[in-house]
Amino acid sequence: MVKQSALIKRDLRAIIEDRRHGAAELARMCLRILIKHARASPAATPTEFFDEMGTLAAQLLNTRPSMASIRNLVSNWMDDLADAPHEALKPARAHAIAAARALRDQSARARDQIAAHVRQLVGQDKTILTHSVSSVVLNCFKEMRNDGHRAIVTESRPRFEGRRTARTLSQFGIPVTYITDAQLGLFVPRADFVLGRRLRAVRR
Repeated sequence: MVKQSALIKRDLRAIIEDRRHGAAELARMCLRILIKHARASPAATPTEFFDEMGTLAAQLLNTRPSMASIRNLVSNWMDDLADAPHEALKPARAHAIAAARALRDQSARARDQIAAHVRQLVGQDKTILTHSVSSVVLNCFKEMRNDGHRAIVTESRPRFEGRRTARTLSQFGIPVTYITDAQLGLFVPRADFVLGRRLRAVRR
């Protein structure tokens, strides 16, 4: 149990300290953590298993309380456990793992559907402004990487998440103008769309 506790602490710390991924990707990482520890749980009974996994889920909810994606996916997983079989450990474990996988895959499909919709909405040869870092926004740019767009990316203080966004978009072959947050008012008029981490493609 000591070893398991140490592994859980390490995984929780990884979510808390992560500054590379957006909320949606971190939420899927939380589900992967639930899958891993559901497989490795040393519980001897279904009651012990559900108590252990419920505690882990509650801890994951507290890692990044401002991120709705984590709250939604982990809470949905906890709700799904109400329908899990409680008579034997093996089917209880299998249900918990399957539920987490289903939510993870559903989230990934939604990410790809959003990217396809944004690509259709934006069209070709546009200038798109974005702020901070978001795995969903980056996936939208990846979907549009051959459409002749240009990007304006803010530095996103205080952690400068915009650096990663700018670097990733450059790797996609999208020309990037990297600006300070203070310059935002000057560059908004140059953008055709503003694509934000809350998934709003705003046409100017």
